[in-house]
Amino acid sequence: MDKLIIEFNKKFDKQKQELIDGFKALGEEKRLPKALATIEGEQPTYKNYFKAGWQSRQAELVDKDQRIHELNETSLDLEGHIYKLQEQLKEKDKRIKQALMMIDHIQKVGLISSRYMVEDVQKALKGNDQYTEHHSRAEQQINKGARLTKHQIDLGDKNANS
Repeated sequence: MDKLIIEFNKKFDKQKQELIDGFKALGEEKRLPKALATIEGEQPTYKNYFKAGWQSRQAELVDKDQRIHELNETSLDLEGHIYKLQEQLKEKDKRIKQALMMIDHIQKVGLISSRYMVEDVQKALKGNDQYTEHHSRAEQQINKGARLTKHQIDLGDKNANS
């Protein structure tokens, strides 16, 4: 509240000085004491108006500070959400790369309609990391001399004959 009084006194003194300068410029120095007395008499009223305006301005500043705080919190929440989305996208990219590697392998080996490879691609796209296991088993069998039969590799699985 001290700041309010100091600020009011500065403004009030400035207005008085402007009034004095105005009366002198017009050559009305005789009427100056009466005008100053009137202004001095109204000082409490002016002070109340100034106080009301000051408090209103302070309330606006508090509201704006609160809004800034809320926006900062929202921004932090959005940053967290964006980070989660980026992590999800990285995981999907990883799955897509796995699927592309499987497709590349299918093309190299000549397995165009392998049921096992299609299932592996589906699992990789869904996030199941069994691709590496099936891929390495298939490569081992090929290296041991496994042959293609009906576009499938015999992995020694019970379901390989279907």
